[in-house]
Amino acid sequence: MMQQLTSTLSYIAQWITRIAILNVIWLLFSLPVITLLPSTYAMFQVVKVWNSEDVEVPIFRTFWDAFRTGFGRSYLIGLPIVICEFILFIDFLFLRAQEGEVALILTYGLFVLFLLFQIGAIFAVPVYQTSDFSWYKSFLGGLVFGLKNWYLTLIVLLGLLLLTGLLLLWTGLGILLAGGASAQLIYYVYFIGVRRFEAFEQEKVGQ
Repeated sequence: MMQQLTSTLSYIAQWITRIAILNVIWLLFSLPVITLLPSTYAMFQVVKVWNSEDVEVPIFRTFWDAFRTGFGRSYLIGLPIVICEFILFIDFLFLRAQEGEVALILTYGLFVLFLLFQIGAIFAVPVYQTSDFSWYKSFLGGLVFGLKNWYLTLIVLLGLLLLTGLLLLWTGLGILLAGGASAQLIYYVYFIGVRRFEAFEQEKVGQ
């Protein structure tokens, strides 16, 4: 029993250390605002390798290779999403300043649109990095994945909410872990959905 407990604690400590190292690298590479998108893209690429290939890959080298080779691709997927997020935010501020029933209905409608957009945005990068889709097809693919696997989406949203709480309550620890932990959570859940779909397709072929 003690050996199993020690092994479990060692496993957890290894993952916390791994995520913390990745998170620090991501923060350092994101210091110039212009490199935030490539840095985030590279962070997701490292997590993709962890979940699909090998968790023992050199973190910095894998990050740097993804940062360098994916610099342009990161803007193709990231910039449209950032622009759309900004437009939705401005629309929300505009509607909040209005009064009346119409403004209230439009605000609720915008909230639904915002929620759907977040679901698509959450899974857009994993779809983009695991396929040859363009940015908008990756976004739509992420939205379809998120809606079809709604229970997995709820897990991700709850996890992101908890990480936000960690960032607010224990800022230092949150800064150290939040980015890498978010990427790991998203990719881990994404691959659960992908593997279940693949298993389902194999069962259909077997029948």
